[in-house]
Formats: sequence, C-alpha cells, structure tokens
Amino acid sequence: MELGTQEYVGATFPLTSNANLPSPGRLILLESWAPTEAFIDQIRWRLLWTGALVFAFGVGASLILSRRMSRPLRQIAEAAGEIAKGRWDRRISPTGSAEAVAMADAFNDMTQSLSHWHDEARQRAEQLQASYQRFRAVTLSVHDAIVSTDGN
Repeated sequence: MELGTQEYVGATFPLTSNANLPSPGRLILLESWAPTEAFIDQIRWRLLWTGALVFAFGVGASLILSRRMSRPLRQIAEAAGEIAKGRWDRRISPTGSAEAVAMADAFNDMTQSLSHWHDEARQRAEQLQASYQRFRAVTLSVHDAIVSTDGN
C-alpha cells in the first residue's frame, strides 16, 4: 500500500483472539517496502551474474571438450586424405580419449593392411608387366605362326 510517496507492506490482525467476541478494532502493521525491494534487486543481480558465469563456463568447457574430441577425428580425416593421395605409410598417433585411441589403433591397423595389399598388388603388376614384355618380345621376334588352342 502507498502512504504519501513511500510504499509499505501491510497486514491487519484482530485485537482479540476469540472470534465470537465483537472486535474493538484491528491492529495494522506497516513495514517499508524499500529495504525488501533493495534486497530483491540485489538477489536478481546476483542471480544474473551467477547465470552469466555458469553460461560462460559451460560454453568454454564445451569448446574445450569439442576440440579435444574433434582433434583425433580431424587427424584421421587428414590421414585418410593423404592415403588417398598415395602415401600408404601414413600412421596416426593414438592420443585422446579411449574411444579416440581405439579409433586410431583400428585406423593404423587398416592402413597397415592396405599398405601390405598395395605393395603386393604393385609387385604382381610389375611381374605381370615383365611377363608381358617377355611375351611381346618373343612374339615380335618369331618369324613363324603362333597358334593358341584350348581343351575344346
């Protein structure tokens, strides 16, 4: 309630405790609203700053965790690009969380296997090329007819 230029919080109480008796009047208690309003404003500001700090901490922590988790994945992607360009000996250092280490180990095992099969395919291609060149040299140097037959 307002009295003059100030606001007050008020309450009224009967002067007797017996509800059956006629009451000679009521007791009115007033307390200034200004200290309570200042206290509520102070709590609002503290909550606002606390919320802002918690938000900032949350954003910072999520950025750190995001980078920590995405760095191993970025390394794997970069290594995959290098392998696609022909660098078959590329390996990844297993660092980071347990999942990232497991992925790096699996990736390294995969690239080792691919490297082995790539080397094997290259050696066989070289052998095939050498065999083809021998066959071509023989067929070009022969002056007789060459006939190929099968079982049928």
